[in-house]
Amino acid sequence: MPAGVVEICCKPVGLDSLDHMDVDALVLAPFQDERPLRGAAGYSDWRLNGRLSRMIQSGGFDARDREIVLTDTLGRIGTPRVFLFGQGERYAMDLTRFQRSVERMAQTLDRARMRSYSIELPGVDPGPVSVPQAISAFLEVAAGHPGSRVDLLVPYPRFAELVSEIAAGERGIKIID
Repeated sequence: MPAGVVEICCKPVGLDSLDHMDVDALVLAPFQDERPLRGAAGYSDWRLNGRLSRMIQSGGFDARDREIVLTDTLGRIGTPRVFLFGQGERYAMDLTRFQRSVERMAQTLDRARMRSYSIELPGVDPGPVSVPQAISAFLEVAAGHPGSRVDLLVPYPRFAELVSEIAAGERGIKIID
């Protein structure tokens, strides 16, 4: 990977993407008031035999805003570790909070020396933050953390097309297949 560049590859959210990950970590960003878990978190919980749900039920992870938990995957998905970043209440998510959240994720992954990760953007589809705003904010944050590779887990093909379109105007971002 070229120095000073972030490589981003869009992959569909689903069991196949989880099973064939080739990244240092999976980043999940569930909301405190969303049960059962949805999207990548729901698929991950399925592959982990309900482990994430049990963590929530036992109070080991409440998904409060700014809460972070690192856990292993027991080899049940294609990466050895999962970072859980709590998002708090879904209704409270807005663009400012979204930007703060993805910056915190990027900083945490940098400190943990995770050079590659998979992530589904929190609160986007459907959600209080528009898809174009979320993509722009995420790409801006990602560009500030060069040398990484990100598998962006997307809910539908048009989302991936928007990532490519918006990334065309961003320096330090390279979209890969």
